[in-house]
Amino acid sequence: MKDPLEPPWVFDAAFGRALAAKLGGNPARIKDDWRWEDFPRTYPELREREEEWFAHYTAGDPAYAAFCMVNYRGRGREWAEGVIAAATAGDPAYAAYLMARDCGSSREWAERLIAAATIGDPADAAYCMVNDCGSSKEWAEGVIAAATAGDPAYAAYCMAHNHGSSKEWEDEVDARQRQRIDQ
Repeated sequence: MKDPLEPPWVFDAAFGRALAAKLGGNPARIKDDWRWEDFPRTYPELREREEEWFAHYTAGDPAYAAFCMVNYRGRGREWAEGVIAAATAGDPAYAAYLMARDCGSSREWAERLIAAATIGDPADAAYCMVNDCGSSKEWAEGVIAAATAGDPAYAAYCMAHNHGSSKEWEDEVDARQRQRIDQ
């Protein structure tokens, strides 16, 4: 059974009610059509407890939840960067990309986190950084070639077709991924 406190990609009432109850708020105040940004408007007194809870949650995708808290709820960027850097579940690389694209985090911070990621899909995040944040093709190729999580072969395909990476490099990444899968 799914943990009702697992941070969802899309805010839903069941999660909101479970979180409000966990943090000491009245869950009955949550409406069925709520979005991420509705929670802090209704529960400003729970902000510190909510941030502490998200910072230590180890299932689901706490990194994406931290991004949502900044992007949709006005939480502090530095706080979210710490949660994303410490995440041991979900896709912190993609959350780092989103923070750089949408929330003012530095490209350098996102690139460091993406290059070091061992969970989620760092290859896709690297491709997205080239697409949207001005990262170099060479940096992304290095991250994609070294990625052991996610789908580096698809990211290599996207780099070859959209950013001029060589077909030979794409084929090498694809062969390495197939070899990892076959092991």
